[in-house]
Amino acid sequence: MRVSLNKIALIEKLIFHANALSPEEKALFETYSILDPDFEQEIAQQKITMDCIQRSGRKALQREIRDVYNELFHPHAKNTLKSKISSLFRN
Repeated sequence: MRVSLNKIALIEKLIFHANALSPEEKALFETYSILDPDFEQEIAQQKITMDCIQRSGRKALQREIRDVYNELFHPHAKNTLKSKISSLFRN
């Protein structure tokens, strides 16, 4: 894996599983912290990116739930849903 991908993987593991870092990963983290002045900023940026992705996923899930709710419980949807279910048993 390229160095940048290794660094991203290390940052993600640090964010999600800080207690599960191996001694080698801890040493690598300390090395990056010493040698790369932008490493702390990269960690902060990765956290922001992951937070945005989570919020986007939540919003998409909320929209999907709202659409299902509207389809099931909207006054006009009840007749449509009822007819769809009835048609399944007619055949």
